[in-house]
Amino acid sequence: MKEKEKNKKKSFQKRVVFYVLQIILASIFIYQSLEKNVGGFVKKFNPLLFGIGILMIIMNVVFLYMEWKTHKRTSL
Repeated sequence: MKEKEKNKKKSFQKRVVFYVLQIILASIFIYQSLEKNVGGFVKKFNPLLFGIGILMIIMNVVFLYMEWKTHKRTSL
């Protein structure tokens, strides 16, 4: 029984780390989409990449919340 609980906890931690890494990736997308001056070269704002980044963050936060609620419900 304890081994099963340990496996559930490990699985939950892996999924949480995965979603956090995806949120970091989405933040990088948003940063890359912004207008900036790089060595005299002006990079224009990219709305598609910005939108993808925002959607990824929203989606991963929702998935993270659902994982937490499921973990909380099953651990009681």
